[in-house]
Amino acid sequence: MTAPRRCPLGARGENLAAQYLQSQGYTLRARNWRHDHGELDIVVERDSVIVFVEVRTRQTDRFGRAEESITSHKRAKLIATAQAYLEAHDLADAQWQIDVIAIHAPPRGSNTAFSSSTTKATSPPRRNTAEIMRVSATVQA
Repeated sequence: MTAPRRCPLGARGENLAAQYLQSQGYTLRARNWRHDHGELDIVVERDSVIVFVEVRTRQTDRFGRAEESITSHKRAKLIATAQAYLEAHDLADAQWQIDVIAIHAPPRGSNTAFSSSTTKATSPPRRNTAEIMRVSATVQA
C-alpha cells in the first residue's frame, strides 16, 4: 500500500506552521505521525506541554475559512490519535493540548497570513482541556 500523495498547498502550510512554531520556541517532536485513528500534522513541545497541531491551509475563503473545516468527527479523530501518540511514546501522564493553525496562503510570492487557536476539547477519560492560544502573523511564502 502506498502513502497518499501530499497536497502541495497542505505541505506548504505545514512547513510554514512548523517553521513558525520553532521560531516561537517550540521543539519539534514529529511531523505527519500516523496511527490507525488518523494523522497528526505536527507534534511540538514547550514548557513540558505536548502540543498536537492540526494545520489547515486555504487559498481562498470560497468554501469557508480554514479553521471552520474542523468538524466534530475530525476533533474526535484528533483526540484519539493524540492519545495513541501519548501511549506509543510512554507519555500517559504528560500535559497536552490540541491546537489548530489556520493559514490563508495566496499564490507563491504573496504574503501568507495565519492564525492559531486551540481546539477546545475535553478528552475522556483523561479530562485534559486545552487552553486558548491565539497567534496572528504574516510571513513571506
